[in-house]
Amino acid sequence: MTDYPEHWETDAVLADGGTVHLRPITPADADGLVEFHAGLSDRTIYFRFFSPRPRLTPREVQRFTTVDHVDRVALVALLDDRLIAVARYDRVPGTGEAEVAFVVADEHQGRGIGTLLLEHLAAAARERGLTRFFAETLPDNRPMQAVFKQAGWEAKSRWDDGVVRVEFPIEPTPDALAAQAAREHLADARSVGRLLNPSSIAVVGASREPGALGHEVFRNLLDGGFTGPVYPVNRDAVSVGSVAAWPTLLDVPDDIDLVVIATPAQEVPEVIEHCVTKRVQGIVIVTAGFGERDAEGLAAERALVARARGSGMRVIGPGSMGVVNTHPDASMAAVIGGTPVLPGRVGILSQSGALGVGLLQWASRLGLGVSSFVAVGNKADVSGNDMLQHWEEDPETDVVLLYLESFGNPRKFARVARRVARRKPVLAVRAGADPTVDALFRQTGVIRVDSPERLFEAASVLATQPLPRGRRVAVVADAGGPALLAAVAVEHAGFEVTRTVEVPFDAPGDAFAAAVGALLADPDVDSIVVALTDLSEVSELPSGDKPVLVALLAPEQLDADVPTFRSPEAAALALAAAAAYSEWRARPEAEEPARGASGAPDGVDSPAARALVDGALAEQPAGLELSPGDAQRLAGAFGIGPVGMDLVVAVEQDPTFGPVVTLAVGGPSAALIDDRSESITPLTASDARDLVGSLRTAPILFAGVDVAPLEDVLLRVSRLVEDVPEVESFSFDLGSGEVGARLAPWAPRPDLALRRLR
Repeated sequence: MTDYPEHWETDAVLADGGTVHLRPITPADADGLVEFHAGLSDRTIYFRFFSPRPRLTPREVQRFTTVDHVDRVALVALLDDRLIAVARYDRVPGTGEAEVAFVVADEHQGRGIGTLLLEHLAAAARERGLTRFFAETLPDNRPMQAVFKQAGWEAKSRWDDGVVRVEFPIEPTPDALAAQAAREHLADARSVGRLLNPSSIAVVGASREPGALGHEVFRNLLDGGFTGPVYPVNRDAVSVGSVAAWPTLLDVPDDIDLVVIATPAQEVPEVIEHCVTKRVQGIVIVTAGFGERDAEGLAAERALVARARGSGMRVIGPGSMGVVNTHPDASMAAVIGGTPVLPGRVGILSQSGALGVGLLQWASRLGLGVSSFVAVGNKADVSGNDMLQHWEEDPETDVVLLYLESFGNPRKFARVARRVARRKPVLAVRAGADPTVDALFRQTGVIRVDSPERLFEAASVLATQPLPRGRRVAVVADAGGPALLAAVAVEHAGFEVTRTVEVPFDAPGDAFAAAVGALLADPDVDSIVVALTDLSEVSELPSGDKPVLVALLAPEQLDADVPTFRSPEAAALALAAAAAYSEWRARPEAEEPARGASGAPDGVDSPAARALVDGALAEQPAGLELSPGDAQRLAGAFGIGPVGMDLVVAVEQDPTFGPVVTLAVGGPSAALIDDRSESITPLTASDARDLVGSLRTAPILFAGVDVAPLEDVLLRVSRLVEDVPEVESFSFDLGSGEVGARLAPWAPRPDLALRRLR
């Protein structure tokens, strides 16, 4: 028997937003399996076994729970440590085909558990060398047939001796991957929606002392007008803020949707157990002192989250400063700090509690309304990826702002953010310089800014103004000095000033409006910047299908729905962010490399590459540097050849981001010019173009040169490291054709397409 595959264990989100724990079955599950089977309805048992079977025999229990994790595999779904579903496959001896079956407890049917188990079972089967599944179902078992259809595989059905035989290959096709991504998206969005739209809230640790975390959260919930009941939980108080308090969560007589925990860290595990008993939907932990403290704190944090998710709950924090939902149906301000939050159309995520307070202060100061705000703290469970999934679907959110300090799953972030940015602007502020993060944002259309002030200035444009269709800007000013300053700032930000209009200070009050109106109708103008020294000169400005920004050389703020900035430079940078986003969104959507009839890029021989790598690692299992000849054969298997340019493409495996592709100036010029650009894989055609265009010397290197062959090589290198994960590093000289490659043993990792929490 193969060792227990721990990497198959995971928590996952279901279709209704609840969570469940998945893991391989073990002999210790015998009693749980008997209890599970005894709770199934006669109809469910009949669909599974094709005959009445009120109880399992000891021999059946042993067979079902004793598997080898290779030819016979079974996964179980657990909720509150109780078995609620089982899925299994049994290989047809000597083939790459297996029979699959699953059964879900009656009370949990319709939650998407069957489809989820099938996804993970197929991933396990692929890891064990299987290529096809088949299942036999009764004609009336439409739910099981629907699971196969919803999975997205190319399933074929036929009648066979009174049963329906369903067959399908388990290699993830584009349709199957798209179906999985759609299920993941809706599940994640619903799980966050449950956190942001509770009907009732309890604050555990709601102190009577002003300034205490629990007191702050409780008071803000009351002052913010939360639409449901709020229960203060305090062992030592009869009431908090004139509201009757309860000694423990278990003493609250009503159902609770969301619990905010503000107790000392050592008391949090007990509160989590109370949440399990109360069947709470979500938890916000504002208490600190966990993963950010030390290894012991991290272990405690992981145990808390595992317990919560295994009982169907999502967790924000620990170390969260709280959550906000300004929709009138919720009016929830479960946050620390007293900054008023204006309702609006901007969603905000902060990984830093202290900066989260600052972000809300910035939004209030600039008059920018917020739809929802989440401070994820240690990000032990709910992350930026989850929030992006929610905001993509949220009709109340038009613009997304992120403050991120780290990435838990950057490849998922790349996939989700790229899709969200097609619909809504996503802006991020992240401290420090990191070329890989810059590449990630560039590939996904996320607009990176360098400070919270710039974040909100850019957001004010994107939230209130149309996207610029180009980089031609007209400047309207009340004097020559402001006009010159604005023109210089606009040009430095990468725009062309096509018109400059000066409106005399003694002109009628509607003169500025008339000038702006004329420029809105000018086909040679894409955006308008109004530079002023005195706001009293300006009446309400007209709006149209072009962005209009006001740059002040005075501290006042314009009382209008036009973004107003304290300097022309700030206005120009905000406009530049909007223009960059507009240009990214105008690109064709995520093209892939040319593919032949087999589904692989033209000229690719993946089996040959696989045979070469497997043979090399069989001789040196610890890893090795390929010989020049073998490295050439590996490159040749993917159609990678020289293109006559003094450039080098290289790939290194990053522990956080996975394979990172670097394109750098090579040959004799490399000693004089350090010029390189990065991207994470998998590359799309647009990513390859950006990788080439991001070189500083690109205008010189590629003047009059057809770069299509270079882009093709980049796509093939991306395909190589995606298809052959044992390639630890790879380099290719595009001029000489010299190749270098190092292999390392591949440690099984979770299928990146699967729905997983961490």
